[in-house]
Amino acid sequence: MLSATAFTFFAIWLLQVVIFYFYRVSGILTGVLFGLIFGSLSLDLLNMETIPPYILDTVIFMAIFYLGLTKPSGEFFKKYIFQYKNLILPTIATMLIVFAVAIAMNFDLYIAIILVFALSVVSLSTNSVSLQFLRENNFVNSNLWRIFFAKVISNNFIIVTVFVTLLAIFDGGTNSIFGVSLAVVKTISFLIVSLAISRYIVPRIIQKLTNIYFVSAILLLNSLLQATIAHFIGLHFMIAVFVSTLFVPEIFLKQALLEPIRENFGKFNNFLVTPLFGLFIGSGISTNILFDRELFFPFLAITFAILLTQYVSNKSIIRFTNLKDFEKSILLIGSFAKTDLSLSILIISLHFGLIDGDIFTSSIILLAFLNLIPYYLLKEISINSKNI
Repeated sequence: MLSATAFTFFAIWLLQVVIFYFYRVSGILTGVLFGLIFGSLSLDLLNMETIPPYILDTVIFMAIFYLGLTKPSGEFFKKYIFQYKNLILPTIATMLIVFAVAIAMNFDLYIAIILVFALSVVSLSTNSVSLQFLRENNFVNSNLWRIFFAKVISNNFIIVTVFVTLLAIFDGGTNSIFGVSLAVVKTISFLIVSLAISRYIVPRIIQKLTNIYFVSAILLLNSLLQATIAHFIGLHFMIAVFVSTLFVPEIFLKQALLEPIRENFGKFNNFLVTPLFGLFIGSGISTNILFDRELFFPFLAITFAILLTQYVSNKSIIRFTNLKDFEKSILLIGSFAKTDLSLSILIISLHFGLIDGDIFTSSIILLAFLNLIPYYLLKEISINSKNI
């Protein structure tokens, strides 16, 4: 009986991996679809009613850690982040509009804020729709590639920082000036400590190493150390994992070492973390929400607000870049891709009780829709460019 159970679960996992490998609109969203179909069955096979928190935390840790490895090498921050810092303005506009629409639709304040965070994130995963397109069309390390990362990294850094601060406020149980100030001080203090460790201590260690496994271990230990520090002062480990590798100067992450490291962690994520993450999220989705009119129209309004605001604001800002019209279209459309961090924000919010299962399910459906837009539009751009 045990062998049959193990075989069935392995078959579900293997089928998901195979389909993810050959056809993927988005890695995690492919997993979510499987989670929706096989999630309950998988939990029954594992004799679990819910996902143990330590497993979910491990999956989120590895998913976010991998994001920190996707940044370009070289003097990236100095040349691109600061030069194109205005690219974050569309995200700020989107956050304000989504927040206003959510409040107008009588959503709870915390729910409105979570929607703002989750729906303003731009996907950074190497398996995202946008990065797949850039890789497949030979834009790696191009000016467009680096400007895209400048936009996404600065955008997501602000969202993760504010989101973790919000969790600290909520966890403290008070919205007083003192409680909010304490949470802000904790976040700022941690970022200073993280910057000191990643920028001045870690480089002194890895610059002497030439073995990719040793460098990988140091980067992973750095994230674990900073996650422990964050937990000790009352912050969610999400911010530690996200910034720990991000703060390491690119000059020390040599391309010859970084690419194999990315590849190794990429395989681990693709064949284990992504399927598990998808199964966990998909198992929490209730299809009954599709017939709930009370949520349908508010989310329809939010979807329209996101698309319109991001299109108008991104188009206005992108025209000031030195990109060609073809590249500007790619950057504009690619900004609609949202997975990895969005899903992490939603599932963490669900765990903290900031949102309920209905909001969680509706948000997942909305994210799936938002990823289909860049998938098909970028595919059309690729076909048209090859016919020119």
